[in-house]
Amino acid sequence: LPAADDPAKAVEEKALSEAISRFLWQQKPRSRRLFLARYFYAMPIRDIALRFSMREGAVKSALRRSREALHTYLTKEGFF
Repeated sequence: LPAADDPAKAVEEKALSEAISRFLWQQKPRSRRLFLARYFYAMPIRDIALRFSMREGAVKSALRRSREALHTYLTKEGFF
């Protein structure tokens, strides 16, 4: 996440970043690696599927489930 000019905004961004990190460490290793490959390393779905020996549809489904779980987690943490 980019640093904010506003100190209060910077604190919020740091808290969000830490919450996302906590969430990812609670996930199964494969789910965590898929999520990071897509959203941190910006790998295309096709490349992720090849790297993890999965069908593209399976990668998309796994990422969707991870996004939904992250949304639920962040809601419980008070970010939404």
